[in-house]
Amino acid sequence: MFSAVTKVPLHKQQIKKLWRQLCELEKSGVVRQHRFDDLHYFLVNHVYTLTQAQPSEFEWLDEQALNVMIKADWQALLPWHEQNAQQAPWLDTFLAMWLAEAKVPSTDLPIWRQSGASALFAMSTQAWLSDFSDAERQTMLTSIETPEPWLVRLAFAGQPLNALQLQQALQSTHFEFVHAALVNMWLFAHDEFAAQLLKTFSATDEAEHKAQLLCLAGIAQLPDWQDACVAFCEHYPLHSAHVLSHFAHKKTLKLLVNWLDTQPMSEPAYQAWQILTDKELKLVAAISLAKGEGQVEDGLQIPCVKHAETCRQTMLLEQGDYVLQGKSFAALDVQLIKQFKGILVQKLVAAQYEQKIAAMLYFLPCTPRHWEFIDRRTTDVSK
Repeated sequence: MFSAVTKVPLHKQQIKKLWRQLCELEKSGVVRQHRFDDLHYFLVNHVYTLTQAQPSEFEWLDEQALNVMIKADWQALLPWHEQNAQQAPWLDTFLAMWLAEAKVPSTDLPIWRQSGASALFAMSTQAWLSDFSDAERQTMLTSIETPEPWLVRLAFAGQPLNALQLQQALQSTHFEFVHAALVNMWLFAHDEFAAQLLKTFSATDEAEHKAQLLCLAGIAQLPDWQDACVAFCEHYPLHSAHVLSHFAHKKTLKLLVNWLDTQPMSEPAYQAWQILTDKELKLVAAISLAKGEGQVEDGLQIPCVKHAETCRQTMLLEQGDYVLQGKSFAALDVQLIKQFKGILVQKLVAAQYEQKIAAMLYFLPCTPRHWEFIDRRTTDVSK
């Protein structure tokens, strides 16, 4: 039944290495197209090879397990995933390759309430294209138990909501409902979107939630949010690199340059700078003020502000108001995804697609197979 597989430890090592690289790229939210495709390709091939190994060599992943994944047998997949997810942290990445176009069963709420089940369900593009009924959404809103986050996103982000459900979601004490409803308002061009986002941001105390709302404001290219962004980032520097990368307009670069020699903003500002510009800066000794005089901080180096300003001025001369990884773009559209992939890129271009696909792009890190499906569907719809 099994053929001999040599260098099993090497394949295991490569899988772990590739998984770590995917995690790092996911943090930045942007990766060049060829690198994105190669990582997924090599990960799948290493796992494929290991499925041919003797069970004693790679106990939990064998031919039967691979068949479960490829055939997307949901009844067998759910308990198998629950049993093995902890010992294979890259498992969801691999499953996403096979589940992207899997035919999923009915959106029966009791099934998808199970712990972890909604996350698997969301890996399929068919799940994002499914229609949730008003009754199903109402059940989720009024249930004593909070539904799984992915189920809320699937049901509320990219599908038309009636006025009552939108209001109930926005007033929910569970942030997943509020966040999904705001994304819905953005994707369906709701007249009150900007006002509601500001209202929600002002009423939110949790830093992580505020960060997500600021990211949405940046992606939606809303005006007059820079002051709120500056105040938040200076108060919560640990969130600032992630937040600032969502403001891809070139005017953000001036803000980053101003922060490069200011603690504790120097490091996160430089992280965001690299995501947007892909430019390494010279490092110089940091200067602190003591008794009115400048003194060199021992051993502390920060990015050179003069070098950054020179780079910024050069990029301003290039055509296009937006910048990502050092490339200037006139608009956040299909030209962006021809060069880059990643969850940040997906969010930046999401509004160019139909609402259900746009919601998937906003929330789900897509694999090459997801993109193949999206490209085909976009072509079919346009004909």
